[in-house]
Amino acid sequence: MNLIKYKYELILVASFLFFLISYMYKQHNESLNKELLSKSQQEYIELIQTDKLEKIWSNKHTANKVNVLKSIVPPEKVKFTKKSKKLAASFKDLNSRELNKVLNKILNLSTQIEDIKIVRNDKKYDMELKCKW
Repeated sequence: MNLIKYKYELILVASFLFFLISYMYKQHNESLNKELLSKSQQEYIELIQTDKLEKIWSNKHTANKVNVLKSIVPPEKVKFTKKSKKLAASFKDLNSRELNKVLNKILNLSTQIEDIKIVRNDKKYDMELKCKW
């Protein structure tokens, strides 16, 4: 077989293969760039949210707002320990209304709940809470 005879066809096939490979390379790079862009945008959003949360948690009034948990229920039902920016509270013999008040207040505070345990004893509830800000 004489390849010189088919020289233009071979050049055409080679150029088509080169075009096909370069097109696939371009598509791969574009999809990779889109993924990197979306990841960087997501990380930027997370950084902004983290910064906002740090500002909220570093607020000096948050500690005063946490002290309100003492006054929601009678003092004999509360064991309250606050060290720096951590709170450990234990509530004993709460009725459903008191439990709802305490939970609503905790959820509306700008604190990070680390541990919460609620145990039902007949019609009374015991709750242990650990949170930080």
